[in-house]
Order: sequence, then structure tokens, then C-alpha cells
Amino acid sequence: MGFYTEFEKSKIVYPDIAARPEFAYDIKGRYGGNTLYIIPTDELFLLGILNSPVVHFFYSKISSTVRGGYFRFIATYMSQIPIPDANPEQQNAMEMLIRRLLAVEGEGPQVAAWERGLNEIVYGLYGLTDEEIALVEAET
Repeated sequence: MGFYTEFEKSKIVYPDIAARPEFAYDIKGRYGGNTLYIIPTDELFLLGILNSPVVHFFYSKISSTVRGGYFRFIATYMSQIPIPDANPEQQNAMEMLIRRLLAVEGEGPQVAAWERGLNEIVYGLYGLTDEEIALVEAET
């Protein structure tokens, strides 16, 4: 069976080509078609990092682009994304917000506040200053 069993587990999925990070969480064991990649993990913390404005900003500086300004989400670039360390309290706070966002499927009046809270945690994990945060938010 090899790597096929990884599709049947919880995983982060993402497209080969996208305008910004579009990482999603699959718990139903779906198989992807065409150019879909997976990260076999159930760590929601990683999902929050990968979808953050910080990673979007960083990725825009390292990835090649294709027509229309789309990025290639291939191993050459993905392997360069720095993943910060987080203590259990930070991971739990992120996972709580991510679970809320997943439960409402990113829709609703509270989504913007939850996303802001998640981004604030990520900014802290990367140790960004207010000026750096402003730069990241202006360019993403």
C-alpha cells in the first residue's frame, strides 16, 4: 500500500498552485486528484502557521510565480518555511481557535476576530515587532 494509507488519515492538504496559502484540514480520509499535496499530520498548530500572513509574506519572497502571480507550493519552497516553536499553552490556544474556525467552516460574524487572535499568536511566535507586523499585513 505504501503512501496510499497516508491519505486515509487526518492530514493537511494543499494545492500545487495558489495565489496565497490555502492549506486545509481533512479528517475524512479523502484522496486528492490532480496536483494536491498532503502533510500527514493531525497537528492543527501547523495548519494555523501555514495559513498565516507571516507564511504568506515569507512564501511570496521565496517562491517562483506563474502567470497571474500565483505561487508554486512545491517541496523546494515548502521545505524553507520556518516553523516556530510553541509551548503547549500557545499550541492549545491556536488549536482552540482553529477548531472554532473549522466548525463554522470559516463563515460567520466571529470569524474575523478568531483569525485576528490566531494571527496575533503567530506574530508572537515569530517574534515580530509592530513595524514588521504592519509590513506583513500591508503585503498580504
